[in-house]
Amino acid sequence: MKIGIVCVNLSFVAGGPRLVLGLAQSLKKSGHTAIIYAPDFDAEHYKDYAAGLDIRIVKPYAPLIWTGRPKNIVDWVWHKIEQERRVIDASRRIAFAMDTDFDIVNVHDFAYRAGYFYKKKNPKAHVIWTENAPPHVYIPKNNFFFDLLGAIYKLWKEVSSRKYFRAIDKVAVLDFLNKKWAEDQGF
Repeated sequence: MKIGIVCVNLSFVAGGPRLVLGLAQSLKKSGHTAIIYAPDFDAEHYKDYAAGLDIRIVKPYAPLIWTGRPKNIVDWVWHKIEQERRVIDASRRIAFAMDTDFDIVNVHDFAYRAGYFYKKKNPKAHVIWTENAPPHVYIPKNNFFFDLLGAIYKLWKEVSSRKYFRAIDKVAVLDFLNKKWAEDQGF
C-alpha cells in the first residue's frame, strides 16, 4: 500500500514526531511505501529515526505558532485566530502537494485538517487520524475573561472542526482521555 503521513509539528523534540518516524520506518520494513509530509523538519533531532525515509517539506505562508504567552486578552484572541489560520493553510498546502494515489493518509494530532483537503483530491483514500492530544480542550485559568473566552473558543473549535472530522474514517488514540474525547466528538 501507499501511505501518506502528515505531521505539522515534526520539528518538536517529543513523542509525536518519534511516533511518526517510527511508523514510517515500520511501514517501509513491511514493504509499504510511506511518505511523510510536514511544514518543517529538523533532522538533527532524529538522525536515526529519519534515516532513509522520504520526508517532504511543504512550507506554509508563515511559520506555525505553537508557543508564546499572550500579553492580554486581545493578544490571546489574535494568537488563537492566527494559529488556526496558519495550521489550516499548512494543511491545505500539504494536501495539495501530496501524491494523488495514496491508499491511506495518516494524519497526526493537529494535522487532521489535511485529511479533509486530501479527500477532495482523492475521495477513495482512507484517512486515519492518530490523535495523541485533543485539538480543543480548554483548561480553566481562574480568570473570568480568559475562562469566558476559552469556553467560547472551545465551542467555536467544536463547531468549526466538524467539517474536517467528517473526512476521517478511523481514529487511533493514545489513552483513555483521548478515547473519551474522540467518542464525545462522534468517533
